[in-house]
Amino acid sequence: MTARPDIHYLDIDTLYLHRLNPRQTVPDGDAELMADSIAVGGLLQNLVGWRDDKTSARTGIVAGGRRLRGLQWLAERGAWTDKVPVKIVTSEAEALNAAAAENEGHIALSTSQEIRLYARLVDNMLTPGAIARAHAVTERHVKQRLALARLPDAAIDALDAREITLEQARALTLSDDPARVLDLLDTIRGRDFRPDWIRRQLLGEMVRSSDPRAVLVGEDTFVAAGGQVTRDLFSDHDYWNDDKLLDSLALHVLRAEADRVQAEEGWAEVRVTTASYGPPCDKETAKLRHIDPTPTDLPEADMAELEALAETPDRTDAQEIRMMELEARARGDYTDDQRATGIIWLHPSRAGRIVRAEAWTAKRASTTTTTTGDAARGSTPEPEAPGLSQSLRDDLHRIATAALQAAMLDADKRYLAFAILALELPLRHYHRASTARIDAVPNMPSIDTGLTLPEGVTETAIDTDDRPDPARLRDILGGDVADFLDTLQHAIARSLTARPDDWGRAIMAEAGADIRRHWTPDAANFFGRCPTRYLDAVYAQIAPDAPEDTTAAFAAQKKAQKAETLEKIFAGDTDQRAIWRIEDSPEADARIATWLPEDLATMQESHP
Repeated sequence: MTARPDIHYLDIDTLYLHRLNPRQTVPDGDAELMADSIAVGGLLQNLVGWRDDKTSARTGIVAGGRRLRGLQWLAERGAWTDKVPVKIVTSEAEALNAAAAENEGHIALSTSQEIRLYARLVDNMLTPGAIARAHAVTERHVKQRLALARLPDAAIDALDAREITLEQARALTLSDDPARVLDLLDTIRGRDFRPDWIRRQLLGEMVRSSDPRAVLVGEDTFVAAGGQVTRDLFSDHDYWNDDKLLDSLALHVLRAEADRVQAEEGWAEVRVTTASYGPPCDKETAKLRHIDPTPTDLPEADMAELEALAETPDRTDAQEIRMMELEARARGDYTDDQRATGIIWLHPSRAGRIVRAEAWTAKRASTTTTTTGDAARGSTPEPEAPGLSQSLRDDLHRIATAALQAAMLDADKRYLAFAILALELPLRHYHRASTARIDAVPNMPSIDTGLTLPEGVTETAIDTDDRPDPARLRDILGGDVADFLDTLQHAIARSLTARPDDWGRAIMAEAGADIRRHWTPDAANFFGRCPTRYLDAVYAQIAPDAPEDTTAAFAAQKKAQKAETLEKIFAGDTDQRAIWRIEDSPEADARIATWLPEDLATMQESHP
């Protein structure tokens, strides 16, 4: 090794591991491994030392702790007698910086070692940027380690002992209250609490800065209105403390835009909502009718351009913009008359931009049943799902779910259950067509008359606990394979929810779900909960050929009488069928046996 003026050659027994050396502990056997390396290849690099006690003849090694241990191991066995080259530094800041930088090329520091080292460097007036440059890491990485350094020592010790994970430690940094952190540390130590749970305990139900309302409003506006923001260096978003304040600010922005749109475009009403999933909901449109813009025929050249763009792979940004422009023109626009009676909604998109849902208008008045023969029956109002109460519609959805789950318990549907599990579980809940989830979903309506289900479906829930049950595990593993597969199939079946979309209908069809097999409408569970006009429409559907005087007589009944009459007809009362002129034929029987409210029919439609 070439002699240098700043290198001192010192006796091995005058050297010790300094407290500033980041490697205060090493794995078992590490000293022997380093000794073997030195014995074979020699000491290839000097150590770095600092004499903070000027009255002592000993030198503390701040960099090269592994090599020092290896040399001491060799010296104890008489295999090292030479002096040791040591570079002497003159200040604590220089010692700390040299210690960390020198160690970068060797075994990586543990997270806790790195946390404490960076904290000492900052205490010695080094900036995060300077630390990052010295150690070849990003400044963000240094700031994250410094955030962890603000945790109580007990939390860093727990991280070092692997009693908590790094993700759990990161979540703890969101609190500035050491007592609260220590209290929560006792709860999570050695247990698999998710970081999101820890964040909720520290912050409550706060709003992420990625929330569409937050993006729409902006942090400056939120803070100026009295809101507070908690920084999170370990994610791409921060946490905002006041959901109600944020919602109020977002509504203010939306209403200002609504006033502008209404004044410039002439809509009868521009409503706003802070929901980002695409308003309005069914409840808001129950008494409205959707209207479409008046289409426009594009010139032949523009239509040819649109068709060419649609068939162009890997379109450029300019081509995409042009295609969207042509598509918008082809869709047409709303007329002045439509706008004069039209209602639209403004809401924030997931990206925080104001978008619109359009357009609706008041429903046309329905023609009521009269006694003028065929014309009367032709104008009989069709049953409309929005005419039903939300509680009844919720019950109908649970009935469809129960029928689907009952069908999925069939042994012949085992492979279908496993296929759904394989397709659905990798997806997030809001992307799952069947909403398969790990716990049982509600499937019992508030009124369960007329409902017959297998025992496996009528359970209110699948037994769960915060911790796995070892006895249950032994029971499952101790049974044969068929028992295990039955248990798994049952859990999958109870996790499914009926849906009125293509995927939901496909599952119902593949499972062979038959809602009327398990549910018969009666006065208590359905008819007595419907508007009287809806009951008139039901009768018109099951008795399309009834004479006009019979139809008029049914319409003249009170609601309770109509509900009781329909219950008897659906229960198979032949006298009631004769009274209300429902022919005795297979076709009439099939109409009654297969009739379903629209909410259920849309879930059981055959899927191509």
